[in-house]
Amino acid sequence: MRKLSSLFILMLLGIALSVQFACEKEEEQKDPDPDPVVKEWTIYVYGRPTCGFCNSLTNGLDGEEIPYTFYNIDEDSDKNAEMWSKLNEAELGGGSVGLPVVDVEVDGVMHLFIRPSIEDDIKPLIAP
Repeated sequence: MRKLSSLFILMLLGIALSVQFACEKEEEQKDPDPDPVVKEWTIYVYGRPTCGFCNSLTNGLDGEEIPYTFYNIDEDSDKNAEMWSKLNEAELGGGSVGLPVVDVEVDGVMHLFIRPSIEDDIKPLIAP
């Protein structure tokens, strides 16, 4: 009789543990995924209004509803100097450069591009 009682208690204990484990698993599945990490980013486009590559990029950004700030380097000498400073810091300066030059700052880190692709260069940096 003792063997039967001990066996019965072990079975009940096993069932209780199984139910507890199943409940814990169910709770884990009900918990929503944590919020995705939100990146803080800003896009600066250095170029000329008469530049076809610049217009193509800004039209593409507008079409994708990606906000940016455009700096006309012919009319704003401070922004022209800023662009060259960034190019030199990134070791991309060399006397002449294709336009547009685009600085995508993500969480305080500069990512500098010359004639970037929206799909290949910009979107991967700003995607959540």
